[in-house]
Parts: sequence; C-alpha cells; structure tokens
Amino acid sequence: MLKIKKTYLFLFSLLLASSFLIAQEESSYTTEFNNLTTSIYFKSLLKISDLNTPNPTKEQSNKLQIDSLNGDSILKTLENNFSLTYNSKVQEYINLYSNGKNIHFLNYLINYYSPNLITLLNKNNLPTEFLLIPAICSGFNPNSMNNFGGTGFWHLNYPQALKYGLAVNEYVDERKDINKSSEAALKYLTHLNSLYNNWELTLAAYSSGSGNINNLLNRHNASTYQEIYPYLNTNTRDIVPALQAMIYCYAQNNSNGNKIEPKLDVDTFYIEHQLQFKAIEDVAKINTKELFFYNPTLNKAVFPASFEAVFPKSKMDKFYQLCDSIYYYQDSVLLKPIEKPQTEQFVIPTGSEPITYTVKSGDVLGVIAEKYDVRVSQLQDWNNISGTRIDIGQKLLIYSKANAPSRVKETKAPEPVYNEKNDKVEDIEPSNEDYITYTVKSGDNLWVIAKKYSGISAQNIMDLNGIDGNLDVGQVLKIKKK
Repeated sequence: MLKIKKTYLFLFSLLLASSFLIAQEESSYTTEFNNLTTSIYFKSLLKISDLNTPNPTKEQSNKLQIDSLNGDSILKTLENNFSLTYNSKVQEYINLYSNGKNIHFLNYLINYYSPNLITLLNKNNLPTEFLLIPAICSGFNPNSMNNFGGTGFWHLNYPQALKYGLAVNEYVDERKDINKSSEAALKYLTHLNSLYNNWELTLAAYSSGSGNINNLLNRHNASTYQEIYPYLNTNTRDIVPALQAMIYCYAQNNSNGNKIEPKLDVDTFYIEHQLQFKAIEDVAKINTKELFFYNPTLNKAVFPASFEAVFPKSKMDKFYQLCDSIYYYQDSVLLKPIEKPQTEQFVIPTGSEPITYTVKSGDVLGVIAEKYDVRVSQLQDWNNISGTRIDIGQKLLIYSKANAPSRVKETKAPEPVYNEKNDKVEDIEPSNEDYITYTVKSGDNLWVIAKKYSGISAQNIMDLNGIDGNLDVGQVLKIKKK
C-alpha cells in the first residue's frame, strides 16, 4: 500500500512539474520583442540608418492608462477593420510592449515598412492592422524563426511558402524577402479567412495551422478562438492578444511619427556561377556579414548560380574589377581538390604481365594474392580498392610473374592447427603418407583452410585438388604433407 502511494505521489509530482514548465514556456512573440535590439540584423540596419528623433533611447510612452475598467472602451476607439477586445492576456502584452526602448525602435521599423505593406493589404482587401503581424512575429527581422519552423518576416512555414510561390532550398529562403514573403502571407491570410470568415480564427490558423484549428473545433464542439485557446500550443497561440496589444501600443506610443531611414545605397550584380563569400572577402575585402545583410534570403555564405546579388555601391566597382581574380582564387585555392596523402607505391613486378581475374564464390583477397604470389596491398592499389570487400564477378587487374600462379617453396610437413575449444583438430582425416584430408564446412574458404596448416597456401590446396576457388560443404580436400 505504501509503495502504491509513493508511486502516485511521484506521478503527481511529475505532472505538476510538467505543468509548471508548460506554463513557464515563453511565447515566440515575447521572445522576438525582447530580442529585438540584440539581433545582428537590427544592429547592422541601425548602423547604416538615420533616426529622425534626437534621443530614441530616452523616449517615454505617452499613452492612456488602460485597465480592466476602461480597456474595452479604449480599444473600441482604435477599432477599424479588426475587432479589439480587452482581457488579461491583452493586458499582459500591453505591459510587455510598454516597457523599455524596444517599442520605440519597433515603431520606427513599422513606420519604415508600412507604406508598402498598406498598399498590399488594400490590394488584398485585408485589415490595415495586419501590417503589425510581422512586427509581433519577427520584429521585422528576416532571420527570425519560431519553434515550429515559421521563418522570416511573417513566420511562414515551409509548406505554405512553397504553396504560395516562394523558393526555399539549400541556398535561398524567400521567406526572408520582405516583398515576396508579404505577398505570400497575405494570400495565405485571404485563403484562411475564406474558410473561417472570422479574423480571430484566421489568425489562429495562420500561427497554429488550419488542421489543428479544425481538429480542436470539432473535438470540443467549439466555434470561437476563445473556446479553443487553452488547447493551442503555448508558443504560438497568443497571436490574437499580441496583435491587439500591439495595435494599442502603436497607436499610443509617442514615437509613432518617427521612422528609421536606412541608407541603402546599393547596386546589383548577376552571379552566373556559384561564388563563395570567403573568396570575395579574401580578395576584395568585402565582409561576409555585410554580404549577408544585403542578401538576407541566403542560407549559406555563397551566392548560388543565376543569382542577382546585392552589393553596397561603394564596393561595387572593386568587386567588378576583381571578379575574375575572385573566381580564380576560389577555383584554384578554396576549391582545389584535396590530394590523397602519399602512400606506398607498389612497383609492378619485373617481367610481369597484366591478368584480368574474375572473382568467384569463396574468393577473398588473401586467397587471390597467394595464388598469384602478390600482396593484398598490391591488389588494392592496382584495383583502387580501399577495403577488403570484393564481389562475385568483379574483375581484378593482377600483375603476375610469367602470367601464371606462383609456386610455393617446399617446407616441412604440415602441422594441423590445434583447436583449443574442442581439444582436437576438427575434420582432419588421416590418409596415406603423402597427404591428409579435410572436409569442407559451412563458411569455409581456401584462405581459412590453408591457415589451419603451417606452410600450406590456398594455391597449394587448389593445385593438389585440381580446383579453383569454389568449394562445396562436405567436399573432401587433400592437404599435402610438407
């Protein structure tokens, strides 16, 4: 009884621990906001940008105080095409987006990207508030990823990216292209809304997958986002309250009128053949990080073939002048074939002629080597064999003296190898004074049998018995006494 109680107590503890961990899991929207100004991409963008504000790090939000008493009324004043509802989860994200300098920098990014996004949203008849989806998903960082494969500005998953025409392969991921990914994401949102005719369910399906949403709606006999919210994955389920909170904070923050102004003075160059960043950096001294910044869709430090590369204009002339040298350096130094380490070169025996030997059943390199009085390493070298495996029917080139099997020097009479396990020499039958006999067992080959007798080779056995390398179980072989 005590053991049963301890078992239940242990299982209950595990349940509590797992529940605690799930509860503590940070949503991807919280992670992206907290990491906004620490990303390499943002730092690079800020370095080449102007901010039309004197001191962004010391700006303070000048917003209406919102709480459970006035939350709904304040949000209603901000409604346009997307209904806003106040609840504790929305307040949680308002608190997040209201603290620190990150909201100011995020607003600068929103204002920079918003003109093109609003044009696309109007074209697709989608709420203009949806321009804030990439703000909460990625913080407008093309290299952002969530825990479920969502990548790029809009956190599109791989299947949706392919479905809506984006290239995603070993070298390129167009989910990291703001224009192409925006068009794909908005087409996806339009399709989802045609299925649900409800913006909250549309957003939930966008972040968690329509299959998951459909299953939860059916399983729980539900019809709203709020009803299935507790069962959604904690990493992505907060897209609705996060978007509602961002709409409020974006409207209230006093940096709303300011925007980041990147000085993107760039030029393009058509890369006909694949080109490594290292070759460019070593020859033209153009930094790899800089190349990644201007070409965010790339997954590797290499321009693939037939790619339109972007370079800062200040370095375009240098690259163009050194282009041939860069390719030559890549091909002759970086991509130079790795030479195999020098190994012993076996000299073809004097007076030998090439023989083509066809591997038979039971053959091993050792048997063939002894038959032709050569070394196993020579067979490997002549036939470019790295290991010892050979296949029946395989053709081997052999340089053998006088084009014939070698003769084995006369030695003393054979001494059967003692088998410690059975305390006897197995399957060896006494015969006349010239030879003894051996009965072939399963798994035997001439190499194995010859090793049982001192001074006997596989070739000796073949010569005495008039056979090739093929053996049959139960076959009786003569073994010459030495």
